Amino acid sequence: MFASSVSKLIASFVAYPHEIVRSRLQAPAHARRVDQQSSTSEANFREYKNVRDAVKTISREEGIRGFYRGIIPALLRTVPAAVLTLLSYEKIKDFLSDKYGTSSTQQ
Repeated sequence: MFASSVSKLIASFVAYPHEIVRSRLQAPAHARRVDQQSSTSEANFREYKNVRDAVKTISREEGIRGFYRGIIPALLRTVPAAVLTLLSYEKIKDFLSDKYGTSSTQQ
């Protein structure tokens, strides 16, 4: 369980900037659709040209913290899920090997 937690923490810290850029690129299109449906919307959404523009703008305007905004709630969701997934896998594997033995899986 500890190894699963640590590996998910490391993977999340490495991959989270990608998630931020992806969500920022997707948000304006959704906001435009909502804005077209609602006449009272006054939200201002930044629209990026491409991935490079998003990365440059986020780093220039928000710094490194901009790439890790919201990581704590994400970790609170993903780390326990990774631990439960690994634990479930191990318990099911043990149950099946006890019930059916290793000889039935090797044919």
